[in-house]
Order: sequence, then C-alpha cells, then structure tokens
Amino acid sequence: AARIVTSGVFDKLLKKRYAGYDRGIGAKIEKGQATFAQLEKWVMEAGEPKPKSGKQEKCEIILQQYL
Repeated sequence: AARIVTSGVFDKLLKKRYAGYDRGIGAKIEKGQATFAQLEKWVMEAGEPKPKSGKQEKCEIILQQYL
C-alpha cells in the first residue's frame, strides 16, 4: 500500500479524471456554491455532458502490478 501511495500513480489518474472540477462550474459544484438554477443554465448553454471513462480496467491492472 505504501508503494502505491508514494508512487502517486492513482493521484495522477484521479487528478486527470476530475480536472473539470478545478475551474468554472465544476469548481463551484465542489465548493458547494452552485445553485440548481446555475446548473440548469450551464447545461442549457453547454449541452449534456458527454460520459467519460473512469478507466476502471486500467486502474485494476495498475493495482495488480503492486500486489
């Protein structure tokens, strides 16, 4: 477990996966500052968000390398 943590491999994957929460409406959501009206307006202007893979299989393979 210590090797996984010190390698930072999962930290990098998580940071990339949730990068959208570092700015704009995502940052407001994360801080609890976004209202439903703001979210509705954002979706109406930007359109439905496209699903993005969490790369679960990649994470499982990386984890298996440490076991």
